[in-house]
Amino acid sequence: MTALFGNRARAVAAAALVWLLPLPVSAAETITLKIGYPAGGGFDLYGRLAARHLGRFLEGNPSIVVQNVPGGGSLKLTEMLQDSEPGDGSVIGTVSPTMATGPLLDPALDQLRVSEFRWIGGLRNEASVCVTGKNSGIDTVDEFRTGEFLIGASGKASTTYLHAALAKTLLGARYTIVTGFQGVSDIDAAIQRGEIAGRCSASFSSLRALGLMDGINVIVAVVSDDHTNALNIPMLSDFASSPRDRDAAEIVTGTLRFHQPLLLPSAASAEIVEKYRAAFEKMVADPEFLADAERMNTDISATSGADIDEIVKTFYASPPETVARAREMIE
Repeated sequence: MTALFGNRARAVAAAALVWLLPLPVSAAETITLKIGYPAGGGFDLYGRLAARHLGRFLEGNPSIVVQNVPGGGSLKLTEMLQDSEPGDGSVIGTVSPTMATGPLLDPALDQLRVSEFRWIGGLRNEASVCVTGKNSGIDTVDEFRTGEFLIGASGKASTTYLHAALAKTLLGARYTIVTGFQGVSDIDAAIQRGEIAGRCSASFSSLRALGLMDGINVIVAVVSDDHTNALNIPMLSDFASSPRDRDAAEIVTGTLRFHQPLLLPSAASAEIVEKYRAAFEKMVADPEFLADAERMNTDISATSGADIDEIVKTFYASPPETVARAREMIE
């Protein structure tokens, strides 16, 4: 009788242990991909593209549902992924890549523990531009530099603010940056209504994919690529007055080398991170995924999670005087 009760106790204890252990990625029938911006913008576009395909490359082929969690230029979701989201593989997110340099450029963001970010990969090595509405009266770089008008941005940690502030410094511009928008879809709506003149950190590929090119003037490329070069769009780096300014600007803009990134909560184990990274690498090489991206007129130039880790390390290895100048340029 004692042996019987002992066996039962051991069975109950083993069952309880299994219940408490984190489930493998394959055990989740549905995964939630949280997007740090409202519906309608580039992050939403690329996030939903990934949600349609990533599950095919994870064990068990789980479905992936999308949830928009806007706030602070994706700072809200970044803090959730860092501090409170489960690490069992049932939740992944996409946030602004500038979260990676947040504490470096803004001491007010030192609550972000960047070394704990669990990068899966970035979907786009992105060209970024400053644009104005066709109805704004701001059509050229010279008018952009000398005019007094409003530029829209979300949170101060977002690319919409950082790139606008950087462009203002390098161009010696006089515009005012207005923050508080939930995301680029809200900013674009305000441009169309004539409430503000334009915005920076406009993803060039997303502008084309969302059919917005006919309603805007592309003023300057904060980060260029073959598409912007072919159109002879002026490059912001050409306005840098010294090598130090160019190096400092690279800290501000360099996160676009892994734009539209996917990441796991900080609580995720190394095993789960590796499973997701392997799935990501298969996805971005998959003909069905690439055909879907082409139908949407979106460009894919992926960066692996391991490469993102190394890129971020280079930012934090920058000389102190370069970091100090980068901070000055975005104040």
